[in-house]
Amino acid sequence: REQSKETIVDYTELFDINLIFYSYEFKVSKPDTLLFEKLYDSLYEYQILPEQTVFVGNDLLSDIVPAQKIGMKTALYSGNESSLFVCEKSDVIPDISFSRWSELAEKISFHGEQPSR
Repeated sequence: REQSKETIVDYTELFDINLIFYSYEFKVSKPDTLLFEKLYDSLYEYQILPEQTVFVGNDLLSDIVPAQKIGMKTALYSGNESSLFVCEKSDVIPDISFSRWSELAEKISFHGEQPSR
């Protein structure tokens, strides 16, 4: 709300309600892949493939790993050091990482690509 200067009151104004999943409703938590699989199935209904999506998370093991397992592109948000979870022994590498939300669009690899002819 603050970032939108109170123009967005409810996050459902930004996200399709059919693509929102709450872990408490399914009684699972990350890194369980059930929620990612549910998202995969819902995206399929919209004819969107996992590799055409970018999952943004702040935890390498709980966010990035399960998203990569189902084929999503991944982005690690590191802008809030107190909520960033990085396992130093991990060999997990997100597709992109960013520290300011304004950087995300420019860092998405397909953002500036020209369509194939």
